[in-house]
Amino acid sequence: MAQRLASGLFSAMLLFVLPLGGAIERLAHPAPWIGFAAAVIILISQPPVGGKELVAEGPDKLSALAIYLAMMGSMVGGVIEYGYRSEWRPAPR
Repeated sequence: MAQRLASGLFSAMLLFVLPLGGAIERLAHPAPWIGFAAAVIILISQPPVGGKELVAEGPDKLSALAIYLAMMGSMVGGVIEYGYRSEWRPAPR
């Protein structure tokens, strides 16, 4: 359990805190920390998936890997949009 918690904390740090390194002031808001806590809970509550499951053979080949990468990409995309929105475009009215 301790290894899964450490892995979940590390992954959540990569997904929610590291992308905001260039926008440190955004870390003062609770939003990235709520996302961080939710990611840790989700990551440690899921059953462990190893390399064999991610690249299974048959009609479902690589679908688990594609789902995992899409999930991580969407999280990072949301964090980057949150952190750098004012630089790229004005905030919504």
